[in-house]
Amino acid sequence: MSRKLKLLGAAFLLLLATGARAGAFTDLWYDPQQPGWGLNVVQQGEVAFVTLFAYDVDGRPVWYFASDARVTAYGNGGLPLFNGALYRARGSWHGGPFDPAAFQPVRVGTIDLELRGRSSMRVHYAADGVRVVRDVVRQTWQQELVAANYVGQFLLRVTRPGGQPIGGRDFGADILVHFDGDEGFMRADLHGGGRCEYRGPYEQSGKVLAFTGTFTCDSGDARAGTFEMRDIEVTDNGLTGLLRTWSDGVNQHGRLGAVRR
Repeated sequence: MSRKLKLLGAAFLLLLATGARAGAFTDLWYDPQQPGWGLNVVQQGEVAFVTLFAYDVDGRPVWYFASDARVTAYGNGGLPLFNGALYRARGSWHGGPFDPAAFQPVRVGTIDLELRGRSSMRVHYAADGVRVVRDVVRQTWQQELVAANYVGQFLLRVTRPGGQPIGGRDFGADILVHFDGDEGFMRADLHGGGRCEYRGPYEQSGKVLAFTGTFTCDSGDARAGTFEMRDIEVTDNGLTGLLRTWSDGVNQHGRLGAVRR
């Protein structure tokens, strides 16, 4: 198998991780205006386990859970809608012996997770006769330090600045990524020759990063301009993201998948 085909295969597997099927929305979500309340979402395929931590009418902490919230539809941009039964439970005291008979889940209502973006979600739930709708975002408590070398593949569609389609670009590259503080840097040494550099600020929302700024290339139609990388997810093994560039020559948009060296 050629190196190019190997790269394409690796990039394709990594890019699958950007969809709803691969835990893309696993994170801790909360309302910044209401600290102390929130929910954990752990997603496997099209099923999510949701734990909701809130307070009862007397101000005491209460936990609800949906152990089988499933994707029931996909909205704009392919964003999923999860729905499931919501429960409250009693069980054995954690400091004593476990008694299976003591675990008593009681259904209290339903929950819907309406994804409105990669980092924003509207939660609808009914619990113990109360209906609640809240907008939440991913919670971030420490910025990722990313500094690594990758080998990856760019899969981009190319258009004229006025929107006229030209075609597609598919190319491999050796990639250096460095995110630290508030600034990001990415260098791509293209396997067909040439180098592009991307610089600018980046932001983190939970486990998802966004990176914007200016770029320069020493070959090709797009020599300089502005760019946006969003929905970037970094793991021990690689990274994925969506890339869009604007320049006087051409505009490009598509996906990037890379494995760590």
